[in-house]
Amino acid sequence: MFKLKLDHVSVLTRDLEASVRFYEEVLGLKVGPRPNIPFPGAWLYQEDRAVVHIMVTDEFDIGPTAGFDHIAFNARGVEEYRDRFDRLGLTYRINYAADVRLTQFFLKDPAGVTIEMNFFDTDPPEGWSKEAMLTSTRG
Repeated sequence: MFKLKLDHVSVLTRDLEASVRFYEEVLGLKVGPRPNIPFPGAWLYQEDRAVVHIMVTDEFDIGPTAGFDHIAFNARGVEEYRDRFDRLGLTYRINYAADVRLTQFFLKDPAGVTIEMNFFDTDPPEGWSKEAMLTSTRG
């Protein structure tokens, strides 16, 4: 039986500096070693693993989401991330799935890619309500 796990995601961007800053400041990833590849970019690490590969391009129209819908991360520290997002002035949406005790944050990176942050085994975030689910943004 095969077992699969996510290795990394690749994000196309025209602005390497803005994308690197987003993944470092917002998600807490760190730039690390990258092979000698014949185009500009960066690899961002979570601990010892390169989980986001950023590639710079201006050779074609990459569109608002670079050909895919979103990147999902399992995370811990709901309030710490919420505080970070607020401090950085980001707009984000909160969802809470009570049946599985899952808090989710949705936000956009500089290239327009949706980032989904999943916090399992959590209580509803402070100020969250089902009625405000689609409009619960701060920033």
